[in-house]
Amino acid sequence: NNSKINVSTIGANSSALGIYALVSQDGHISIYNNDEITASTTGYYSNAYGIEAYQYNGGTVSINNSGIITASSKFGNSIGIRSVSTISDVSISSQGKIYAESAFGNAYGIYAHNEYGEINVNNNGDLFIYSNGSGAGQRAIGVYTVNSNGNTHISNDGNLDIVSNYYQ
Repeated sequence: NNSKINVSTIGANSSALGIYALVSQDGHISIYNNDEITASTTGYYSNAYGIEAYQYNGGTVSINNSGIITASSKFGNSIGIRSVSTISDVSISSQGKIYAESAFGNAYGIYAHNEYGEINVNNNGDLFIYSNGSGAGQRAIGVYTVNSNGNTHISNDGNLDIVSNYYQ
C-alpha cells in the first residue's frame, strides 16, 4: 500500500478494516504499508483493524509497516496490526507509528496468534495504545502474542505509550 486508506463504520456488529487478507488454502500473505491507514467505528460491538491477515492452511504471513496506522473503536476492540494463522509462520515488522484506541474495549498495537508455527514480531516504531474503558478485562497492550505449539520472538526498539483506565 502506497496511498492513504480511510475506512469507517457506524453500524452495530461491524468491522472497519483498512487492509484485510484471507487465505484458506495453501498460499502466502505479504502485506506492505508505506502510507496512512485509518480504520474507525462507532457502532456497538464493532471492531477496528488497521491491517488484518488470516492464513488457515499452510502459507506464511508477512506484514511490514513503515507508515502510520490508526485503529479506533468506541464500543469494541481496536488493533493496529492483527495476524492469525493455524499452521504457518507469522512475521510482523513495524518501523512506523501505530495508534490504537478504544473507549469501551481492548486496544492492541500488534496482535499475533498462531497454532503451529513461529511468531516473529519486530517493532522499531512508536506504539500509542489507549483503552479508556473501566470495565473488567479492558486492556491496552503494545504487543500481544499467543502461540500454542511454536516459538515466539519479540523485539522492540521503539517507543511505547500505553494507557489503560481499567482498575479493580
